[in-house]
Amino acid sequence: MTKKKFIKRLTFQLIRLKTLPDNRVALRLALETIATTIQKELGSKVAMKKFNQKGVCSLLAKNKSDKSIKILLVSHIDIVPGKDSLFQPRLKNGLILGRGALDMKGPLAAMIFSFIELIKKNRNLSLGLLITSDEEIGGKNGARWLAPKFKKCKVAIIPDAHVNFDIVHLQKAPFHFKIIFHGKSVHASRPWQGENAIEKLTSTLEQIKALADNKKDGDTIAITQIDGGGALNQIPQEASATIDARLTTQPEKSDLIKKVKKICQTKNCDFEAIDKGLLFSVGKENKFIKLWKRIAEKRLKKQIKFAKEYGASDARFFTAAGIPAIITSPKGSGQHSNKESVNLNSLCQLADIIKEFLLKAEKQLEKS
Repeated sequence: MTKKKFIKRLTFQLIRLKTLPDNRVALRLALETIATTIQKELGSKVAMKKFNQKGVCSLLAKNKSDKSIKILLVSHIDIVPGKDSLFQPRLKNGLILGRGALDMKGPLAAMIFSFIELIKKNRNLSLGLLITSDEEIGGKNGARWLAPKFKKCKVAIIPDAHVNFDIVHLQKAPFHFKIIFHGKSVHASRPWQGENAIEKLTSTLEQIKALADNKKDGDTIAITQIDGGGALNQIPQEASATIDARLTTQPEKSDLIKKVKKICQTKNCDFEAIDKGLLFSVGKENKFIKLWKRIAEKRLKKQIKFAKEYGASDARFFTAAGIPAIITSPKGSGQHSNKESVNLNSLCQLADIIKEFLLKAEKQLEKS
């Protein structure tokens, strides 16, 4: 089967499966489909390992002849929801259309093709392919749990972006926190006798919102959940709000978060961090980044730029574990939308870039 036919066929197979994070049957079926595809092509040359952390399934395929993994291809199989028609993939004007075409079942199919081709010919390649199933809901029991286990890994490749082959060098740290107000509950007909937690909360949220101008290259704040009140005729005793902050520094170093905490102290409300908030960044002079850039520019015959992204990916867990990551993407558009698509030819180009990079990176690692 040719490269293009293989990638198209596998992408179509995966898009047809509704691999939402809570659809464990579809997720297992998708991982079994991938495992069967790889095993059929490689047989005894490949070793498979399945993980199940708190109900979240992941799959690792690796070169059976090598105990360590120095280069890791990383993907996720889970997707965001979509209408039923999005799970019927189509090819139109060279584009594969459907839920997950770009994010990231198409890129995953390209990686699988490269993985198979390389393991067939290079029995000693220190290569692994990791597929998780909870990236769209934070990656806690997938990449976050697994990344620290790859202690000998030197670089991860994660084509999970929307930058048309540019290289992402920064993704903001997603940091979620809650502010909680405690008041005094009384009958709503006697508000002067109580303390209204909702009123205290709303006035404070205005102050917090004013801290960020919400421009794309800076820190941003979004109020995503508000909870408070019980009975219709009762002054609420407690009210809380959840806030999604996207930070250009780690939360513990962020001036924005320091200002939020100061407001909370002044207003006598509780500040509760929901997660750690990890920033992804990689140096432009990293040897693997430079190698990938040279290969991509030669093959694509265009300049590869560096890009910033406002969303987050599983890459942050690998850099937190000391593993630099290459984040890029094939040509596509409409990620998470009803018009999601990926260019089939660009998936083939991605497969070629991955293949050449892996061979040259392996040689670099042998010399070091």
